[in-house]
Amino acid sequence: MIIGENLLKICLLINSQLRTIAKSLHISYSQLIILLNIPADGISLSLLSNNIGIDNSTLTRNIEKIIAQKFVLIKPNINDKRKKIIFLTDFGFSSQHSIEKKFNNFIKKNIGNDIDLNALTLADETLSSIIWELELLNNHNE
Repeated sequence: MIIGENLLKICLLINSQLRTIAKSLHISYSQLIILLNIPADGISLSLLSNNIGIDNSTLTRNIEKIIAQKFVLIKPNINDKRKKIIFLTDFGFSSQHSIEKKFNNFIKKNIGNDIDLNALTLADETLSSIIWELELLNNHNE
């Protein structure tokens, strides 16, 4: 079994669908990825940059664009004024929810009907375990 190749293929196929969703919102794929990775309680710019794997200057350019579109806002960190925290606006939160809903509907419509529920449950559990391990690895390498 060559799981790395399968995971890479899944990533590419998912990216293709997310690009389609991004176009429908008139934002770039990079901006969509940023929106999807901002938790409800906000995230520091440096952690967000690390989580999505882009450098700070690229992140900053994209954030300026989504600030102009009213998806997000930036506030200074209460504990360390040198750091900035990015938050979703109400519009950004509803857009994030809409993106997730569109993607989940795409999965249900195109995959959910063709694969046995038990197989989907097992796949979900397995993917959750892989994600957990990759997040640990990513956080360890910070």
